[in-house]
Amino acid sequence: MWLAQKPEFFIEILTLLFRRSDELETERPEPSEYDLSRAIQAERLLKSWHRVPGTQADGSVDGDALHAWTQSVQILAEKEARRVVAEIRIGNVFAYSPPEKDADTAWPCISVRDVIDEFWSQALANGFEVGIIYQRGLDQSTLAEGEAPKERLAKQYFDWAEASRIEWPKTAACLQRVSEHYEAEARREDAKAKAR
Repeated sequence: MWLAQKPEFFIEILTLLFRRSDELETERPEPSEYDLSRAIQAERLLKSWHRVPGTQADGSVDGDALHAWTQSVQILAEKEARRVVAEIRIGNVFAYSPPEKDADTAWPCISVRDVIDEFWSQALANGFEVGIIYQRGLDQSTLAEGEAPKERLAKQYFDWAEASRIEWPKTAACLQRVSEHYEAEARREDAKAKAR
């Protein structure tokens, strides 16, 4: 997909959807039907994008390619005054990272952890965390007998946070917040069940 291969195309899609951060809302003219149609298609394209830049045929992620892509996007996004929204969307797609295959089998893969920790921003972290929560959902096949779904997810993200804590502390902090989100959800579900 071009979004994962061409930083310029990714930025072009963002310009169809989001105004410049230095632009006042009153400065933008009313969009035409054509502009609205293009924006709808651009949003659909972004929502369907689940391939981390640098992903190889075997499913692994080339760290150098991902690093170069991320760096290029940040430079281009800064020029177009759309850096925050670009970083949110980068974080969203990182939520689709494969697990690490060779070294520690933790999630996300090491190439993504490296980029999160090097290029960290609050926008990227927020995009990553929200992306995880929206796309992970509930995989019933991985639940242990009698284990509550949200508790299972909380434990899984906690374990991944622990695996990343020393070398990738910023990634670990994101994973810890996701774990805490699922813990809070589990407590709410438990309280509702007891109230019934």
